[in-house]
Amino acid sequence: MMKLFYFLQELKGIQLGYDFRLYTYGPFESEVLSDLSAACGRGVITEDAVQYGRGFGYVIAPTKRGEEFSNNFQTEYPDMAGVVDEVVREFGSFSAGELELRSTIFYVDREAIDANSTFLKRDIADRVHQIKPHFTVATILECIRDMVTRGQLQSVTDA
Repeated sequence: MMKLFYFLQELKGIQLGYDFRLYTYGPFESEVLSDLSAACGRGVITEDAVQYGRGFGYVIAPTKRGEEFSNNFQTEYPDMAGVVDEVVREFGSFSAGELELRSTIFYVDREAIDANSTFLKRDIADRVHQIKPHFTVATILECIRDMVTRGQLQSVTDA
């Protein structure tokens, strides 16, 4: 969810008021967790901890009340709802690790744009590899190529 909110705000330009910073698993903003907790407290979503092979995670799902909220949101804000759907289509099928990598690549890309810089794919891959050494440069480059094809990166000069 963290990365979906990140892409919704930073890639799609929907101003949610978050200030994402780069942390261990990519861009992070504690207010997202606070907002998810508030939504859970209001009965809009449920959060259930689940055990995975190498750790744990959460399953976040809408409640009946959350589905009603979603339907009302789609009716009242169809353009914004369309953008949310677009982010889910683009990123919703990726694993947590893939989202970690893609969001970090995007973060590095936006840092370059903010600094008025451009990079070769290999430059971005090397920078991301410094931040995320558990991903191989080959894996990072493959992801960068895909993100360039999707039009998600702006600082890359060698398409």
